Amino acid sequence: MKRGNKIILLTFGDILFDQRLQKSIRSLEQAGYEIIVFARKLFPESPDRNIHALRYRPLFSRGVMAYLEYNVRAFLKLVFSRHHVVVSFDLDTLPAAIAASYLKRLVVIHDAHEFFVESPELVLRSKVRAIWERIACFCIPKVDRAYTVGNAIAQAMQEEYGIPFEVIRNVPMVGEENEMKGEGSEIKFPKPYIIYQGALNTGRGLEQIIQAMKYFPDINLVLAGRGDIELYLKEMAVSQTLSNIYFVGNLRPDELKIWTKKAIFGLNLLENMGKSYFLSLANKFFDYIEAGIPQICIDFPEYRALNSRYDVAILVESCDEHLLLEGFNILLKDTEVYQRLKSNTAIAIRELNWELESEKLVRLYNSWLSM
Repeated sequence: MKRGNKIILLTFGDILFDQRLQKSIRSLEQAGYEIIVFARKLFPESPDRNIHALRYRPLFSRGVMAYLEYNVRAFLKLVFSRHHVVVSFDLDTLPAAIAASYLKRLVVIHDAHEFFVESPELVLRSKVRAIWERIACFCIPKVDRAYTVGNAIAQAMQEEYGIPFEVIRNVPMVGEENEMKGEGSEIKFPKPYIIYQGALNTGRGLEQIIQAMKYFPDINLVLAGRGDIELYLKEMAVSQTLSNIYFVGNLRPDELKIWTKKAIFGLNLLENMGKSYFLSLANKFFDYIEAGIPQICIDFPEYRALNSRYDVAILVESCDEHLLLEGFNILLKDTEVYQRLKSNTAIAIRELNWELESEKLVRLYNSWLSM
């Protein structure tokens, strides 16, 4: 299977805000691999100058034509490039890789960020989901190697598609290369505040969080991200005359770390709207640990297992407003519990960090591409 050390990486999103992608590139390049990223240009800013990216301005920003445009462009790039190793970040880029593999010898590696066909965006749209299920069932069994973000999803996808999935978790970088510069001195933070980082999409408890904020007028809520229900959430905050809700949009990883570090605690909530959420292991769980802040977290299998070991979060059974209020009150008023959880984050990060996880990533690639 050996094809040298040149890899082309496919991602449907813009690379500016994808921490997993940026960390993977850095680790693989330090191990001697040459990485080129093929991505859409959704924002005018340039990526890290150390990342070699081929970005294009899409004709279609969303919907079926956006996926079709990307995969056609990626297919042509793969066919006419000299690269023989392609890494497909998530299912939405995999058709191009599999199609190109029929025309030239390619090693296809699949990095599944989530259980794609079980995401709420598809679970709630049965016809669209049926199409993606066909794509998944056709493409995923044909990849040469695959990995995903957590043990629960790895097991579920292995059972679904009949191929083994390794696990590379989305843990944060904590080494010298990732030190924050300036500590955000030029940023006006709405202190004191709690933070949610991630997509503003359905099924993430965001409506309930905003509802809960009316009981804490002296505490601000920072929502760091964008998504399908962003406008609805803004209208909700306005309709309830809540002046303590701040929408700061997508932040680059270095900026996000500064915002998170200065928060009182973080929020990691999900509704059980499919296996992708129920079996998830989100970046934010680890990012809050790295920032040294406790969190209120949904009591789903992966989070429960980690919290039973490290004790860094208040777990809630659902996104029910009353359960959230209870969690808020514990972290805002019970100093002993707050300090215990905060202290435990410093212990947990010694094991839950990218410096350790990247060693596994490099070992996997070395073994896969030397065969």
